[in-house]
Amino acid sequence: MGRFLAIALTVGIGVALMSAAGSGMLLTTRREPRSFSRNDRPGTRPAVHTVGTIGTIAPPTTTTTEPPPAPQAPAWGCDAALAYLRANADPAYTLECPGNAFGHEAMTCAYRAGFCPGQMVIAISDPCPAAYMNEAANSWILSGIRPGTIDPYGAC
Repeated sequence: MGRFLAIALTVGIGVALMSAAGSGMLLTTRREPRSFSRNDRPGTRPAVHTVGTIGTIAPPTTTTTEPPPAPQAPAWGCDAALAYLRANADPAYTLECPGNAFGHEAMTCAYRAGFCPGQMVIAISDPCPAAYMNEAANSWILSGIRPGTIDPYGAC
């Protein structure tokens, strides 16, 4: 009977621990030190006692961040083009708007004889959003810093 009672207590403690854990409570157990006397039977173990510490387990902390602000709708004009290029293009390039893009809406040029010898230039002749957004992307692609295709935003 004593062995059955010990198993029942062990199972009961396990169930109590599982139900306490499921409810967000922490139940701890510890063995009480016990001195044995000559009258104790050999092979007996110290009793397991439930300690009176019951507390709540703090819920896991989750951090949420605000989503980034939605990008502003691109605007036409040199002011909008230059602001966008300053924020998004490779800063190694000189920015020109209005600039000579040799008959194109815009161009990104790096050390090309006849077009931009000895310099890196982004020239915008038609300050439409697709033109300056393309050149910002092209500045990173031509530098080999980012992968991608030339003029990812299409034409104006």
